[in-house]
Amino acid sequence: MKIRVSVVRFRPWPPKEVWLVEHRVLAGDTSRDTVWQRLHEMIDESWTHASGVQLRLSRIGLDTGCATQEAYAFVRKLRDSRLLPMKGVARGAALVGLPTAVDLTVGGKKLRRGVRVYSVVGGIAKLEFYNHLRKTMEVTEDGEILYPAGYIHLPKVDAEFVQQLCSEQLATGLDLNRHQVECLVPDLAWRMGLVEERRVKPVTWYFARHLNLDTTAQRLLIHLSGHRADRSARILTSSPVPLPASSPLAQYEVVHLADLMRVSQNRFEFFTNRVMEPAAVYQVHDSATDRGTTLRHVRSECNAYIDGVAYPLEAMQANILLALIDDFDHRMEGSALRDACSSAARNFRPVKQFDRNKLVYETFIRYIPGDKEYELVIPANDLAWISKRALMTT
Repeated sequence: MKIRVSVVRFRPWPPKEVWLVEHRVLAGDTSRDTVWQRLHEMIDESWTHASGVQLRLSRIGLDTGCATQEAYAFVRKLRDSRLLPMKGVARGAALVGLPTAVDLTVGGKKLRRGVRVYSVVGGIAKLEFYNHLRKTMEVTEDGEILYPAGYIHLPKVDAEFVQQLCSEQLATGLDLNRHQVECLVPDLAWRMGLVEERRVKPVTWYFARHLNLDTTAQRLLIHLSGHRADRSARILTSSPVPLPASSPLAQYEVVHLADLMRVSQNRFEFFTNRVMEPAAVYQVHDSATDRGTTLRHVRSECNAYIDGVAYPLEAMQANILLALIDDFDHRMEGSALRDACSSAARNFRPVKQFDRNKLVYETFIRYIPGDKEYELVIPANDLAWISKRALMTT
Protein backbone atom coordinates (compact mmCIF):
# COMPACT_ATOMS: atom_id res chain seq x y z
CA MET A 1 0.00 0.00 0.00
CA LYS A 2 1.11 3.54 -0.63
CA ILE A 3 -0.19 4.97 2.65
CA ARG A 4 0.90 2.40 5.19
CA VAL A 5 3.06 -0.61 5.95
CA SER A 6 1.25 -3.58 7.46
CA VAL A 7 3.40 -5.91 9.58
CA VAL A 8 2.24 -9.37 10.62
CA ARG A 9 4.52 -11.41 12.88
CA PHE A 10 4.03 -15.17 13.11
CA ARG A 11 6.03 -17.44 15.38
CA PRO A 12 6.49 -21.16 14.60
CA TRP A 13 6.34 -23.38 17.66
CA PRO A 14 6.71 -27.14 18.11
CA PRO A 15 5.16 -29.29 16.86
CA LYS A 16 4.88 -27.06 13.79
CA GLU A 17 2.20 -24.85 15.28
CA VAL A 18 2.08 -21.18 14.33
CA TRP A 19 1.18 -18.27 16.62
CA LEU A 20 0.22 -14.78 15.58
CA VAL A 21 2.32 -12.60 17.88
CA GLU A 22 1.38 -9.17 16.61
CA HIS A 23 -0.25 -7.31 13.75
CA ARG A 24 0.91 -3.72 13.54
CA VAL A 25 0.10 -1.03 10.98
CA LEU A 26 2.72 1.66 10.39
CA ALA A 27 0.74 4.54 8.93
CA GLY A 28 2.68 6.78 6.57
CA ASP A 29 3.65 7.48 2.98
CA THR A 30 5.98 4.75 1.69
CA SER A 31 7.66 7.27 -0.62
CA ARG A 32 9.11 9.00 2.46
CA ASP A 33 11.79 7.76 4.86
CA THR A 34 9.73 8.16 8.05
CA VAL A 35 7.69 4.98 7.74
CA TRP A 36 10.76 2.95 6.73
CA GLN A 37 12.66 4.23 9.77
CA ARG A 38 9.83 3.04 11.99
CA LEU A 39 9.94 -0.36 10.31
CA HIS A 40 13.71 -0.45 10.97
CA GLU A 41 13.12 0.22 14.64
CA MET A 42 10.48 -2.50 14.83
CA ILE A 43 12.83 -5.06 13.30
CA ASP A 44 15.25 -4.45 16.16
CA GLU A 45 12.58 -4.97 18.83
CA SER A 46 12.20 -8.07 20.99
CA TRP A 47 9.13 -9.78 22.45
CA THR A 48 8.86 -11.40 25.88
CA HIS A 49 7.77 -15.02 25.97
CA ALA A 50 5.58 -16.35 28.79
CA SER A 51 8.67 -18.04 30.19
CA GLY A 52 10.49 -14.69 30.33
CA VAL A 53 12.77 -15.39 27.35
CA GLN A 54 13.35 -12.45 24.99
CA LEU A 55 12.49 -13.37 21.39
CA ARG A 56 13.79 -11.47 18.37
CA LEU A 57 12.85 -11.79 14.72
CA SER A 58 14.79 -14.58 13.03
CA ARG A 59 13.54 -13.94 9.47
CA ILE A 60 11.71 -10.98 7.92
CA GLY A 61 9.92 -11.30 4.60
CA LEU A 62 9.48 -7.97 2.78
CA ASP A 63 6.93 -7.82 -0.06
CA THR A 64 8.45 -5.69 -2.84
CA GLY A 65 5.39 -5.79 -5.09
CA CYS A 66 4.32 -2.26 -4.13
CA ALA A 67 6.75 0.65 -3.63
CA THR A 68 9.36 -1.60 -5.23
CA GLN A 69 12.25 0.85 -5.47
CA GLU A 70 11.67 2.12 -1.92
CA ALA A 71 11.71 -1.49 -0.69
CA TYR A 72 14.98 -2.19 -2.51
CA ALA A 73 16.53 0.95 -1.04
CA PHE A 74 15.46 -0.17 2.45
CA VAL A 75 17.12 -3.56 1.96
CA ARG A 76 20.36 -1.96 0.72
CA LYS A 77 20.47 0.43 3.66
CA LEU A 78 19.67 -2.15 6.34
CA ARG A 79 22.13 -4.85 5.21
CA ASP A 80 20.47 -7.36 7.54
CA SER A 81 20.84 -11.05 6.66
CA ARG A 82 17.45 -11.74 8.30
CA LEU A 83 15.68 -9.53 5.77
CA LEU A 84 14.42 -11.42 2.71
CA PRO A 85 12.95 -9.27 -0.09
CA MET A 86 10.22 -11.17 -1.91
CA LYS A 87 7.92 -10.83 -4.88
CA GLY A 88 4.85 -12.84 -5.72
CA VAL A 89 4.67 -14.87 -8.92
CA ALA A 90 1.76 -16.70 -10.50
CA ARG A 91 3.50 -20.00 -11.23
CA GLY A 92 6.42 -22.07 -10.04
CA ALA A 93 7.49 -25.54 -9.00
CA ALA A 94 8.32 -24.64 -5.38
CA LEU A 95 6.82 -22.30 -2.81
CA VAL A 96 10.00 -20.18 -2.63
CA GLY A 97 12.34 -19.99 -5.59
CA LEU A 98 16.03 -19.22 -5.75
CA PRO A 99 16.96 -15.55 -5.21
CA THR A 100 17.46 -13.37 -8.27
CA ALA A 101 19.84 -10.42 -8.40
CA VAL A 102 18.11 -7.16 -9.33
CA ASP A 103 20.99 -4.68 -8.98
CA LEU A 104 22.97 -4.07 -12.17
CA THR A 105 26.17 -2.27 -13.06
CA VAL A 106 26.34 0.42 -15.75
CA GLY A 107 27.37 -2.32 -18.18
CA GLY A 108 24.30 -4.39 -17.35
CA LYS A 109 26.04 -7.03 -15.23
CA LYS A 110 24.44 -8.23 -12.00
CA LEU A 111 26.08 -7.15 -8.76
CA ARG A 112 27.12 -10.11 -6.64
CA ARG A 113 26.48 -8.24 -3.40
CA GLY A 114 23.39 -6.40 -4.57
CA VAL A 115 19.77 -6.97 -3.65
CA ARG A 116 18.56 -10.51 -4.29
CA VAL A 117 14.81 -11.07 -4.48
CA TYR A 118 13.08 -14.35 -3.68
CA SER A 119 10.08 -15.35 -5.79
CA VAL A 120 7.09 -16.73 -3.88
CA VAL A 121 4.34 -18.64 -5.67
CA GLY A 122 1.22 -17.02 -4.28
CA GLY A 123 -1.09 -19.88 -5.22
CA ILE A 124 0.96 -22.46 -3.32
CA ALA A 125 1.38 -20.18 -0.29
CA LYS A 126 -2.34 -19.40 -0.08
CA LEU A 127 -3.36 -23.01 -0.56
CA GLU A 128 -1.04 -24.19 2.22
CA PHE A 129 -2.00 -21.32 4.52
CA TYR A 130 -5.75 -21.81 4.06
CA ASN A 131 -5.40 -25.56 4.55
CA HIS A 132 -3.79 -24.82 7.93
CA LEU A 133 -6.56 -22.34 8.81
CA ARG A 134 -9.17 -25.07 8.30
CA LYS A 135 -7.58 -27.34 10.91
CA THR A 136 -9.39 -27.74 14.21
CA MET A 137 -8.20 -28.72 17.66
CA GLU A 138 -9.14 -32.00 19.31
CA VAL A 139 -10.08 -32.66 22.93
CA THR A 140 -9.15 -36.01 24.45
CA GLU A 141 -11.24 -37.92 26.98
CA ASP A 142 -8.99 -36.52 29.70
CA GLY A 143 -9.79 -32.98 28.61
CA GLU A 144 -6.38 -32.41 27.04
CA ILE A 145 -6.40 -30.12 24.00
CA LEU A 146 -4.40 -31.38 21.03
CA TYR A 147 -3.50 -29.17 18.10
CA PRO A 148 -2.65 -30.73 14.72
CA ALA A 149 0.63 -29.91 13.00
CA GLY A 150 0.35 -26.61 11.19
CA TYR A 151 -2.45 -25.27 13.38
CA ILE A 152 -2.54 -21.46 13.37
CA HIS A 153 -3.31 -19.66 16.63
CA LEU A 154 -4.92 -16.22 16.23
CA PRO A 155 -5.26 -14.73 19.72
CA LYS A 156 -6.74 -11.29 20.30
CA VAL A 157 -7.41 -10.35 16.66
CA ASP A 158 -10.26 -8.16 15.48
CA ALA A 159 -12.88 -8.98 12.84
CA GLU A 160 -11.27 -6.70 10.24
CA PHE A 161 -7.99 -8.60 10.39
CA VAL A 162 -9.76 -11.94 10.00
CA GLN A 163 -11.75 -10.63 7.02
CA GLN A 164 -8.57 -9.48 5.31
CA LEU A 165 -6.93 -12.81 6.05
CA CYS A 166 -9.79 -14.79 4.51
CA SER A 167 -10.79 -12.46 1.68
CA GLU A 168 -9.22 -14.44 -1.16
CA GLN A 169 -11.62 -15.86 -3.74
CA LEU A 170 -10.68 -18.90 -5.79
CA ALA A 171 -11.49 -18.82 -9.48
CA THR A 172 -11.79 -22.52 -10.19
CA GLY A 173 -11.13 -23.53 -13.77
CA LEU A 174 -9.42 -20.34 -14.95
CA ASP A 175 -6.48 -20.19 -12.51
CA LEU A 176 -7.19 -16.53 -11.85
CA ASN A 177 -6.91 -14.71 -8.54
CA ARG A 178 -7.61 -11.19 -7.41
CA HIS A 179 -3.95 -10.16 -7.60
CA GLN A 180 -4.15 -10.44 -11.38
CA VAL A 181 -7.08 -8.03 -11.53
CA GLU A 182 -6.47 -4.56 -13.00
CA CYS A 183 -9.15 -1.88 -12.94
CA LEU A 184 -9.46 -0.27 -16.38
CA VAL A 185 -12.54 1.91 -15.87
CA PRO A 186 -13.53 2.53 -12.22
CA ASP A 187 -16.65 0.53 -11.29
CA LEU A 188 -17.14 -0.50 -14.94
CA ALA A 189 -14.36 -2.58 -16.51
CA TRP A 190 -11.56 -4.82 -15.25
CA ARG A 191 -8.80 -6.97 -16.74
CA MET A 192 -9.10 -10.26 -14.85
CA GLY A 193 -5.90 -11.91 -16.02
CA LEU A 194 -4.18 -14.05 -18.63
CA VAL A 195 -4.65 -17.79 -19.01
CA GLU A 196 -2.01 -19.77 -20.90
CA GLU A 197 -2.38 -23.44 -21.65
CA ARG A 198 -0.23 -25.75 -23.71
CA ARG A 199 -1.20 -25.96 -27.38
CA VAL A 200 -3.93 -23.39 -26.85
CA LYS A 201 -3.53 -19.70 -27.64
CA PRO A 202 -3.42 -17.43 -24.57
CA VAL A 203 -6.72 -15.89 -23.50
CA THR A 204 -7.00 -12.53 -21.74
CA TRP A 205 -10.15 -12.33 -19.65
CA TYR A 206 -12.06 -9.10 -19.08
CA PHE A 207 -15.19 -8.24 -17.15
CA ALA A 208 -17.33 -5.17 -17.79
CA ARG A 209 -20.57 -3.79 -16.45
CA HIS A 210 -22.97 -1.66 -18.51
CA LEU A 211 -21.29 -2.91 -21.67
CA ASN A 212 -24.44 -2.14 -23.62
CA LEU A 213 -23.46 1.55 -23.32
CA ASP A 214 -21.28 2.72 -26.21
CA THR A 215 -19.18 4.88 -23.86
CA THR A 216 -18.16 1.87 -21.76
CA ALA A 217 -17.58 -0.33 -24.80
CA GLN A 218 -15.46 2.35 -26.46
CA ARG A 219 -13.20 2.80 -23.44
CA LEU A 220 -12.64 -0.95 -23.20
CA LEU A 221 -11.95 -1.12 -26.94
CA ILE A 222 -9.29 1.59 -26.64
CA HIS A 223 -7.55 -0.45 -23.93
CA LEU A 224 -7.69 -3.66 -25.97
CA SER A 225 -6.22 -1.99 -29.05
CA GLY A 226 -3.54 -0.12 -27.10
CA HIS A 227 -2.31 -3.29 -25.40
CA ARG A 228 -2.63 -5.53 -28.46
CA ALA A 229 -4.95 -7.76 -26.47
CA ASP A 230 -7.84 -7.53 -28.89
CA ARG A 231 -7.02 -10.82 -30.61
CA SER A 232 -6.80 -12.84 -27.39
CA ALA A 233 -9.61 -11.17 -25.46
CA ARG A 234 -12.69 -12.85 -24.06
CA ILE A 235 -15.11 -10.48 -22.40
CA LEU A 236 -17.50 -11.35 -19.60
CA THR A 237 -20.39 -9.04 -18.83
CA SER A 238 -23.49 -8.78 -16.69
CA SER A 239 -25.19 -6.73 -19.42
CA PRO A 240 -27.73 -8.23 -21.85
CA VAL A 241 -26.18 -10.07 -24.79
CA PRO A 242 -25.76 -10.01 -27.70
CA LEU A 243 -24.56 -6.43 -27.76
CA PRO A 244 -26.28 -4.03 -30.16
CA ALA A 245 -25.00 -4.26 -33.73
CA SER A 246 -23.83 -0.64 -33.46
CA SER A 247 -21.67 -1.36 -30.39
CA PRO A 248 -17.90 -0.76 -30.77
CA LEU A 249 -17.43 -4.30 -29.42
CA ALA A 250 -20.05 -5.95 -31.66
CA GLN A 251 -17.40 -8.04 -33.41
CA TYR A 252 -15.89 -9.34 -30.15
CA GLU A 253 -16.81 -12.48 -28.31
CA VAL A 254 -18.87 -11.25 -25.37
CA VAL A 255 -20.25 -13.83 -22.96
CA HIS A 256 -22.77 -13.37 -20.19
CA LEU A 257 -21.28 -14.02 -16.77
CA ALA A 258 -24.03 -16.39 -15.69
CA ASP A 259 -23.27 -18.83 -18.52
CA LEU A 260 -19.63 -19.32 -17.58
CA MET A 261 -19.64 -19.16 -13.81
CA ARG A 262 -21.60 -19.34 -10.61
CA VAL A 263 -21.00 -18.19 -7.06
CA SER A 264 -20.75 -21.12 -4.66
CA GLN A 265 -19.75 -20.82 -1.01
CA ASN A 266 -18.22 -17.38 -1.60
CA ARG A 267 -16.16 -18.71 -4.53
CA PHE A 268 -16.32 -18.00 -8.22
CA GLU A 269 -16.50 -21.35 -10.01
CA PHE A 270 -16.17 -21.44 -13.79
CA PHE A 271 -17.74 -24.16 -15.89
CA THR A 272 -14.48 -25.44 -17.35
CA ASN A 273 -16.19 -27.39 -20.12
CA ARG A 274 -17.56 -24.10 -21.47
CA VAL A 275 -14.52 -21.87 -20.99
CA MET A 276 -12.90 -22.59 -24.35
CA GLU A 277 -16.11 -23.13 -26.30
CA PRO A 278 -17.05 -20.42 -28.80
CA ALA A 279 -19.98 -18.39 -27.59
CA ALA A 280 -22.06 -18.92 -30.71
CA VAL A 281 -25.22 -18.51 -28.70
CA TYR A 282 -24.35 -14.84 -28.24
CA GLN A 283 -23.93 -14.07 -31.89
CA VAL A 284 -26.81 -12.42 -33.67
CA HIS A 285 -29.19 -15.23 -34.55
CA ASP A 286 -29.17 -14.69 -38.26
CA SER A 287 -28.77 -17.44 -40.78
CA ALA A 288 -25.56 -17.77 -42.73
CA THR A 289 -27.22 -16.65 -45.90
CA ASP A 290 -28.28 -13.40 -44.21
CA ARG A 291 -24.67 -12.49 -43.46
CA GLY A 292 -23.71 -11.97 -47.07
CA THR A 293 -20.07 -10.96 -47.59
CA THR A 294 -18.56 -9.69 -44.35
CA LEU A 295 -15.50 -9.61 -42.11
CA ARG A 296 -17.53 -8.91 -38.97
CA HIS A 297 -17.02 -12.42 -37.60
CA VAL A 298 -13.28 -12.81 -38.17
CA ARG A 299 -12.46 -11.99 -34.57
CA SER A 300 -15.28 -13.82 -32.81
CA GLU A 301 -15.62 -16.94 -35.00
CA CYS A 302 -12.40 -16.93 -37.05
CA ASN A 303 -14.64 -17.06 -40.13
CA ALA A 304 -14.93 -14.84 -43.19
CA TYR A 305 -18.25 -14.87 -45.02
CA ILE A 306 -18.61 -14.65 -48.80
CA ASP A 307 -22.14 -14.66 -50.18
CA GLY A 308 -23.36 -16.19 -46.93
CA VAL A 309 -20.84 -19.06 -46.99
CA ALA A 310 -18.50 -19.32 -43.98
CA TYR A 311 -14.80 -19.76 -44.78
CA PRO A 312 -12.83 -20.93 -41.69
CA LEU A 313 -9.56 -19.04 -41.29
CA GLU A 314 -6.18 -20.25 -40.10
CA ALA A 315 -4.59 -18.26 -37.28
CA MET A 316 -2.20 -16.27 -39.50
CA GLN A 317 -4.93 -15.60 -42.06
CA ALA A 318 -7.14 -14.14 -39.32
CA ASN A 319 -4.21 -12.08 -38.00
CA ILE A 320 -3.59 -10.55 -41.43
CA LEU A 321 -7.23 -9.57 -41.87
CA LEU A 322 -7.45 -8.18 -38.33
CA ALA A 323 -4.27 -6.14 -38.77
CA LEU A 324 -5.71 -4.51 -41.90
CA ILE A 325 -9.06 -3.95 -40.17
CA ASP A 326 -7.39 -2.27 -37.19
CA ASP A 327 -5.12 -0.05 -39.30
CA PHE A 328 -6.46 3.49 -39.72
CA ASP A 329 -5.94 3.50 -43.52
CA HIS A 330 -6.58 -0.28 -43.84
CA ARG A 331 -3.46 -0.33 -45.96
CA MET A 332 0.00 -1.55 -44.88
CA GLU A 333 3.45 -2.29 -46.24
CA GLY A 334 4.57 -5.89 -46.12
CA SER A 335 7.05 -5.37 -43.26
CA ALA A 336 4.52 -3.47 -41.16
CA LEU A 337 1.91 -6.13 -41.78
CA ARG A 338 4.38 -8.85 -40.81
CA ASP A 339 5.19 -7.08 -37.52
CA ALA A 340 1.50 -6.53 -36.76
CA CYS A 341 0.89 -10.25 -37.24
CA SER A 342 3.94 -11.22 -35.13
CA SER A 343 5.21 -13.38 -37.97
CA ALA A 344 8.77 -14.71 -37.81
CA ALA A 345 8.93 -15.38 -41.56
CA ARG A 346 11.76 -13.59 -43.36
CA ASN A 347 9.98 -13.61 -46.70
CA PHE A 348 6.50 -12.69 -45.53
CA ARG A 349 3.95 -12.91 -48.34
CA PRO A 350 0.26 -12.80 -47.38
CA VAL A 351 -0.76 -14.46 -50.64
CA LYS A 352 1.22 -17.56 -49.60
CA GLN A 353 -0.55 -17.60 -46.23
CA PHE A 354 -3.85 -17.85 -48.10
CA ASP A 355 -2.78 -20.74 -50.35
CA ARG A 356 -5.60 -22.87 -48.97
CA ASN A 357 -8.05 -19.97 -48.85
CA LYS A 358 -7.47 -18.14 -52.13
CA LEU A 359 -11.04 -16.92 -52.54
CA VAL A 360 -10.85 -15.12 -49.19
CA TYR A 361 -7.59 -13.43 -50.21
CA GLU A 362 -8.96 -12.38 -53.60
CA THR A 363 -12.17 -11.07 -52.03
CA PHE A 364 -10.77 -9.05 -49.13
CA ILE A 365 -7.12 -8.19 -49.92
CA ARG A 366 -5.66 -6.19 -52.79
CA TYR A 367 -1.91 -5.92 -53.44
CA ILE A 368 -0.71 -2.59 -54.86
CA PRO A 369 2.58 -3.30 -56.71
CA GLY A 370 3.73 0.31 -57.11
CA ASP A 371 3.53 1.05 -53.38
CA LYS A 372 4.25 -2.52 -52.33
CA GLU A 373 1.33 -2.31 -49.95
CA TYR A 374 -1.59 -4.54 -49.04
CA GLU A 375 -5.03 -2.94 -48.90
CA LEU A 376 -8.20 -4.22 -47.31
CA VAL A 377 -11.17 -4.56 -49.65
CA ILE A 378 -14.04 -3.56 -47.41
CA PRO A 379 -17.46 -5.04 -48.21
CA ALA A 380 -20.29 -2.54 -48.44
CA ASN A 381 -22.00 -4.02 -45.35
CA ASP A 382 -18.82 -3.48 -43.27
CA LEU A 383 -18.04 0.13 -44.18
CA ALA A 384 -19.85 1.61 -41.18
CA TRP A 385 -18.41 -0.50 -38.35
CA ILE A 386 -14.88 -0.75 -39.76
CA SER A 387 -14.66 3.03 -40.20
CA LYS A 388 -16.05 3.56 -36.71
CA ARG A 389 -13.52 1.15 -35.23
CA ALA A 390 -10.61 2.85 -37.01
CA LEU A 391 -11.60 6.21 -35.52
CA MET A 392 -11.82 4.75 -32.01
CA THR A 393 -8.45 3.01 -32.09
CA THR A 394 -6.47 6.10 -33.15
